Amino acid sequence: MRLLNPSLRFVKTLLSVFLIIEIMGLPMLIIGLVCSIYMKYNIKNNLVIGFFIVVFICVMSITFHLREVIKAFINKEIFILKNVMRLRKIGFSTIIVGVFVFSYRTIKYGLSAFIILNLDDNGIVTRIDTVLWIFIGVIILIFAEIFKEAVRIKKENDLTV
Repeated sequence: MRLLNPSLRFVKTLLSVFLIIEIMGLPMLIIGLVCSIYMKYNIKNNLVIGFFIVVFICVMSITFHLREVIKAFINKEIFILKNVMRLRKIGFSTIIVGVFVFSYRTIKYGLSAFIILNLDDNGIVTRIDTVLWIFIGVIILIFAEIFKEAVRIKKENDLTV
């Protein structure tokens, strides 16, 4: 188990750096949206910036909760209800990102947003990311339920011993 902790500590540190960068970037995005509205850009541009801010906040939430899960792993607190809740928040945030990516891609590309694999003059084209975020979010929610069951089994095991 000793070999695992340095790598987990590295990941936690990396996530902390990402979180700091994200926190510093959020005011710049909000200022960009306010300036865009003030300068009366078209509504489509404002909508895209608004989508991006929501996605950015969700990514910050994912980074924060993932960092907390890693911290709990380092402290050997793996199967606890807090981690189940954190995984659920990560899953729902990922699905929200997916819905916004799906909406943006559908607005930008129309029906061609659903191209799984296409070979044309540009080479191989895929827009699998249109639904990939939603799929990943559902998988994370499934893992949260697996963790919930593991917490229940651990409690039973602790009471038995």
